[in-house]
Amino acid sequence: MPTPADIKLSRSVFDGSKGTIPNPDNKVYVSPNHGLTTMRGSTRKSGKDTTNYQIVIDPETKTQTMYQSSYNFLGQLQPIDPTKVIAVKKGEGKFVLADDTNATIPKKLADKIANSDATQATLNNVTDYTVKDALKTETGKPPTPVEVSTVTDGKVENEDETNIPDSDGSQSGLSITTSNQDTVSNFAAGKSDLAYPVGAKGGESDYIKFTALEYLPSKLNTGSGSFGTTYQKGKSVGQSVQLPIQGGIQDSNAVGWNEDTLNVMQAAGAEIAQDAVSKGLGDGVNTLLNQAKTLQSQAGPVKQAIADSIAGQAVGSNIMARTSRSILNPNTELLFQGPQLRAFSFNFKMTPRSEDEAQVVKSIIKFFKFHMAPKVSDANLFLKAPNIFQLEYFQKGGQHTGINLIKDCALQSCTVDYTPDGTYMAYDDGSMFSYDLQLQFMELIPIYAKDYNEGDASNHPIGY
Repeated sequence: MPTPADIKLSRSVFDGSKGTIPNPDNKVYVSPNHGLTTMRGSTRKSGKDTTNYQIVIDPETKTQTMYQSSYNFLGQLQPIDPTKVIAVKKGEGKFVLADDTNATIPKKLADKIANSDATQATLNNVTDYTVKDALKTETGKPPTPVEVSTVTDGKVENEDETNIPDSDGSQSGLSITTSNQDTVSNFAAGKSDLAYPVGAKGGESDYIKFTALEYLPSKLNTGSGSFGTTYQKGKSVGQSVQLPIQGGIQDSNAVGWNEDTLNVMQAAGAEIAQDAVSKGLGDGVNTLLNQAKTLQSQAGPVKQAIADSIAGQAVGSNIMARTSRSILNPNTELLFQGPQLRAFSFNFKMTPRSEDEAQVVKSIIKFFKFHMAPKVSDANLFLKAPNIFQLEYFQKGGQHTGINLIKDCALQSCTVDYTPDGTYMAYDDGSMFSYDLQLQFMELIPIYAKDYNEGDASNHPIGY
């Protein structure tokens, strides 16, 4: 059950010892405490930053102000510091970051507030809930959208929609739009593509698209001058998810290099083995004899060094370093070890604004969980690989040229936080107030130099 909103005089909400109280004699509505979270880096291991906040709505000035909140050592929520303003919204505008403030929030969180549509939707929903709960407490009945708009100075899209907290304190603020019911049914049945927010138009917004693919077996190459395996690009299974591009987009291309050594003894043995394998056993023996003649012609110190090295290997001790304070030249060199696969992390905050959109959000979560799950063969004898994913960035309906391309990926983990704001809030139909979806992908095959001259990458400014 959600925490009810507070209705107080402004002077009783704020700690006046820390700054000037705004309109101290005005009646204000105060939201429950919430939290905003952002990843410090590109993976979950990098940790999170969280800022607690409350929104104060002044019905007289039509101002909605987001303040940083705090607790004492006993876990009690403290009066608001009036100087710690995070963002302000008036009427139908956006929450705009305050210029002059003592609020201490990480830059990534500030950017999230300013630039993330999902975060703005969360703040609007917190405001909406607070106003409706306060009005219902004052009048004893659910407020109409017109009554709500007189407090927030917002736009009323459907005057017949009540969208109010129920008598038991739970929030039902989701309404059915009958014209969308067929679409919602298709979403739930997996017959249509999924998009959040609902109504987002691909030709007008930037987004990332996740398409589920069937994981096809690789082809073996054993003839015609070609060896190894050839990856077969996944085959679409007919459904995709479209989500708004979030902050913190990164890629990291890495190649394996490691130091390696080859001293004179190892080099001699390698030369013998090479000749024996490539030219025949007789040539290997001849190489050994030539090396022996060379050793006999060398001066005493060289012969002694080699003898010390062999003796050291026999007894497991560095005899040469002890007796002559020297070692055989290891000929250290950094050598290529192979390509490394890339990992990609995504974090999406989804806050449903209607029952239709809540159904879509839940279907999106199920989409990722379903396609990442392994399959069982008909006789339960084998486990088959899960489906894989194609990840694509789009800008105004076309391929995004400012962000890297990504090869087919496996979804390694899917983590859902059902109370990302730090407070349990659920609607009557069981939908949560908001969801935080974290996805961890890894590319299936490495990036090679030839990839930049083939396919989409050949005309892309960045490529992979």
